[in-house]
Amino acid sequence: LNPDISVFLLASQFRVAPDQVVDALYRLHECHFSEYIDALRVEYAVGLLASEPSPGDTYHIERVAHQCGYLNAEALRRAYLSVMFTPLPE
Repeated sequence: LNPDISVFLLASQFRVAPDQVVDALYRLHECHFSEYIDALRVEYAVGLLASEPSPGDTYHIERVAHQCGYLNAEALRRAYLSVMFTPLPE
């Protein structure tokens, strides 16, 4: 997932104003852009972690974090906690 995704990037891709993207997203999903993106990234991360278990691999979560568009494992852990309301299982 693109780590640089933004309202402005989506708006330019769809050739609409950024406010239109924000308004449409809020009407459809009742959340803000960053919350929606975090939810998508966390959902993707959960799938990767479940399908590619790596017991003892200390860099596994770091790799998954990068694949999901996060800069590091700690950013993924914070997003997971925010979305799932529980810490990311180790």
